[in-house]
Amino acid sequence: MSPLTRDNPALAGKIESLRLPLAPLRALPSGEPHPIFPLTVLHFWLLTEAELDALAHHYHQSTPSEWSFSYPVRMNWDKRTFSHMRGDAGTAAAGERLKVKRRKFGNFIGLRGCETPVEEVEWRIRTLRREIRERVDREMEEGKRWHYRRPE
Repeated sequence: MSPLTRDNPALAGKIESLRLPLAPLRALPSGEPHPIFPLTVLHFWLLTEAELDALAHHYHQSTPSEWSFSYPVRMNWDKRTFSHMRGDAGTAAAGERLKVKRRKFGNFIGLRGCETPVEEVEWRIRTLRREIRERVDREMEEGKRWHYRRPE
């Protein structure tokens, strides 16, 4: 134990938690884990957005297939929601998008503390409502008749 961790038990505990191994998740139908699957909690926290996208694709979560619902947990990898979190790398939007993707992948592989927060669910509902209103308005303008009363 180094002097730094000996004098700081909280730091020593954090380092130990980052060393915890993760069991690679096997992809269906091949049975092979993704080559960049994180082997420790530290590796999980160091995943980039591109790596998280590749993992979601490998495990049939970003590109729906016959295997998407065969995993114990779904990522709910909603590309449309991520597109609303626009921003180049290094911006607040990109940082938030990375945080959400990391949390979704963490939940998918069974890490504690990666549940979807209520605020995110509420934001997604507001976004979907807005998209529905916009689509209904657009279709009504195009002359299509709908027996629909817009919510107030």
